[in-house]
Amino acid sequence: RLLKMVKACDYKLNAKKTGEDSKEVLHYQFEMGKDWTVPGTVFTPKEVKGITLLIADQGRKSQAVEVKALLDVGQRVVAIDPFFFGESKIKSRDFLHVLLLHAVGERALGIQSGQIAAIANWAKKEFGQSVQLNSIGPRLSVAARIAAVQTDAINSLSLRDPMKSLKSVIKENKGANHMPEMMCFGLLEYFDLAQIESLIAPRKVELD
Repeated sequence: RLLKMVKACDYKLNAKKTGEDSKEVLHYQFEMGKDWTVPGTVFTPKEVKGITLLIADQGRKSQAVEVKALLDVGQRVVAIDPFFFGESKIKSRDFLHVLLLHAVGERALGIQSGQIAAIANWAKKEFGQSVQLNSIGPRLSVAARIAAVQTDAINSLSLRDPMKSLKSVIKENKGANHMPEMMCFGLLEYFDLAQIESLIAPRKVELD
């Protein structure tokens, strides 16, 4: 019911390497069928102990400190910008584009979760390990939770500064111009974030 309600997308992914700063830093364009392209960068430490898929409300370019910290503990980092964030943000009248998506039956949350899930699936297949998903900021924390429901390639979820309840959108009087992806008709009638997290169990969900 959750995945149907957010119109979660099941993308066929094609990863295209677009450049490299070194053998340890590779740039990609992740093509999601014929619909979307998601930019990403893969950082590889000298000794790989795990994989972290990193997303952030402020975009991946703002996460240099976080990437370094992960590399220092042996994490290969796949840093991406899902739809509407970072390099994937629409520059002009951004929220109106999301409303248009919703008007034709799509849901931004389902697009975001589908992109995250598809790249998690790719990373597991490409590198042979399940993925830890790290989300920084309240807005993408919702799509991150849904992506973890969508695929078991995500073996754990770490949410920093996450949204604690979908009710906060109402309590804080946030409109479509503030959080257009949260304008998902009917979602709160059946689910709040605690219920979505219960669908991820027994995998670990850590809120910071």
